[in-house]
Amino acid sequence: MARRINLRLEAPLASPTGSGGADAIYGPGVRSSMSGGRRYRGVSLDLWYTTISHAPGEQLRWQAARARIAGELLHRSPAAPVGATAAAEAIAAVEADLAGTGRSSSVVDPLEILRLAGAHLGATIAGDPRAAARRFSAAGLDEVPPKINPEALRLTRALDEIGVPQIAISNTGRLGETWAAALSAMGGPRFHAVVTSCEVGASKPDPLLFDTGARRLGLAPTEVLHVGDRWDLDVEGARRAGMGAVLYGGLWSEYALDEYASPVGPFGPGGRDGLPADVTYVDRLEEILERYAWGPGDGSPRR
Repeated sequence: MARRINLRLEAPLASPTGSGGADAIYGPGVRSSMSGGRRYRGVSLDLWYTTISHAPGEQLRWQAARARIAGELLHRSPAAPVGATAAAEAIAAVEADLAGTGRSSSVVDPLEILRLAGAHLGATIAGDPRAAARRFSAAGLDEVPPKINPEALRLTRALDEIGVPQIAISNTGRLGETWAAALSAMGGPRFHAVVTSCEVGASKPDPLLFDTGARRLGLAPTEVLHVGDRWDLDVEGARRAGMGAVLYGGLWSEYALDEYASPVGPFGPGGRDGLPADVTYVDRLEEILERYAWGPGDGSPRR
């Protein structure tokens, strides 16, 4: 079985709620609570296996697409692109170099990955470097788009209706603008921002990624609720940053590889019966609408 590498480039679930936003879910004007007594003004969603998912083998196709694009962008001379095979070998060498320093390519900007790969090959980037980085960042998503979780789409629409902005936070080697464009093209959620590890230079569970997300919303971390599928990355990271934390298991059955699951178990070291009082587990994303109190953008209570 092919194993997921650190590059991290990367089924609709039945729901009785249907569509139509928060009022269709809970009835006109209902904003019930309460979990932990906190009122949140913003929401952060993880991308992989919360907002989107993919089938086994698709990550390998994305990696092949990135190697192909890198092979077209890196030239030893104006008319001599290095090609996909050489580019793939150079990217693998960059991965190994980074791993030797305790880093992953998911915390390195795509432009720097291209430059480092070029250095291994004695090649340079042809054309505008930032345009090349954007193309490299997006490689493969149009050919093999991830699946949108319909629960995430319903949740974000319902949050829009009550004036609660959302961001996405992800450990990924792709740019935030790449993900925003891809989600839009797929009819997915339209986030206020997509905060990525490769642009921040830190990956979950580092609080810096979560702090950056809260700042992009113009909120304090304590005013933001983070929802994700990984205990070790999402729950621990959100709690360390001061955000509220929700563990989502609705797409656990779709994990492409067993080793993607949290090494401390899906529910953390205490198991499902030992969840801390400040952590909520949900099977459906829309559950957070009824479990928490929400305030609009100006912070005033929503009745």
